[in-house]
Amino acid sequence: MKKYTLFLMMNAMFLSMFSQLSNVHIITDTLVQPMKLIHEDVEGDGDKDILFADLIGNYPMTWLENDGTPSYNAVPLSDTASYYHSDIALGDLNGDGEMDLVCAKEGRICYYPGNGSTYQFPRTISYISANKIHLTDLDLDGDSDIVFSVWAGEFPNTGGGVLYVENLGSNNFGSSQFLKAGPYDYSVGLIDINGDNLKEIAISGNDSLFMLTNNQNLNFSSQLISTNMNGYGGVIFHAFDLDNDGDEDLLTAKYFGDEISVFNNNGGNFTETSLITLDGPISFDIGDLNADGTADIVACAKITKELSWFDGSQNYAQNLITDTLGNIFDLHLVDIDTDNDMDLLWASATGTIGWLQNTSIITSVHDIDSKSLSVFPNPTSGEIYLNSAQEIDQLFLFDSKGRVIKEWTKHQVKSQLALPQNLAKGQYLLKSFSKERTDVVKLLHY
Repeated sequence: MKKYTLFLMMNAMFLSMFSQLSNVHIITDTLVQPMKLIHEDVEGDGDKDILFADLIGNYPMTWLENDGTPSYNAVPLSDTASYYHSDIALGDLNGDGEMDLVCAKEGRICYYPGNGSTYQFPRTISYISANKIHLTDLDLDGDSDIVFSVWAGEFPNTGGGVLYVENLGSNNFGSSQFLKAGPYDYSVGLIDINGDNLKEIAISGNDSLFMLTNNQNLNFSSQLISTNMNGYGGVIFHAFDLDNDGDEDLLTAKYFGDEISVFNNNGGNFTETSLITLDGPISFDIGDLNADGTADIVACAKITKELSWFDGSQNYAQNLITDTLGNIFDLHLVDIDTDNDMDLLWASATGTIGWLQNTSIITSVHDIDSKSLSVFPNPTSGEIYLNSAQEIDQLFLFDSKGRVIKEWTKHQVKSQLALPQNLAKGQYLLKSFSKERTDVVKLLHY
């Protein structure tokens, strides 16, 4: 197996105002045009691996195994034939506890059942050329179904569309069914707008944004959300509770509209707010990059090739990271080196997959691990004690993406607090507000 361990140090031009993404680590530079990355623990050894889809590269499908340092080994899948791959999705489709792979490649959608660190020979689910693939349980029967979009050329009479394949269980799948015909509906995303665990489907095409509301039993109703999507497709979706009101909002990057905006979810009604102006955004992700308890955005502009992060606590003020990595087609804010801050995993048009290490955090609030606010025990398994020099008016618990997990009002803040039940292991932030100051403490839960 070929090991990719090339590390390059970048100079001071890569430093940004609040968070320094200064170390570039190249995982591989032998690809052609990687379009999609997945960062998940494929083999169940506790290390996050990388799967990728290369749109132009014509070679057998491989994935990158994390050996724990982190360094990566290229591992081929069971299928040795060479294909072009437009998208991939990962999930347990057959209920055996292993991660399975669904892949869109030349003229078909294929399913690779997982078996630990290996994948079985693929099975063709549909002989349709898919553009984007998503996995979600559309009918709440306990297994993931497949949602995918197709180009206009695949169905000339309809101008493309969005379809689904029902998972029938035991590695069996139904036939492809239309959710919505075109024209040019090839930008698709998933969002749970009402907290019922049924994913709605966002579709953009021909300047319009539609929301297909999931009414169970694979019945969907269509709602027109916007007619200001600026062109055919070219839209990227992320579902995220940006206003911390308990429901998912829809963030959109409009390539032809030169902006990133959010459609705020108000009980299933949406209001659009422009957040960022950018010359042709082709990729973005959202998370708390500088650990101040506020969600930030990282994005790449195709026209200028600028990779920047936008500070959520400063009205999304732009901070340039670099313009030397080329066009980045996919990026993810993830903790690659397990040091409890957000690094940046990326795939560029130069055929490269790499990551930028977050080496220093400077916050816009008083201090991480502030002397004015202390928490113990830390790490904790569920209960904490607070010691604050100031009277706390509000206290928030944020996850690493900047989402509010728990809020305590002034009357609820006690010296002894119980964390939410079933809280996942990982890093969190406690952010306190008083009349005099704001303090943030990093909290580890095990």
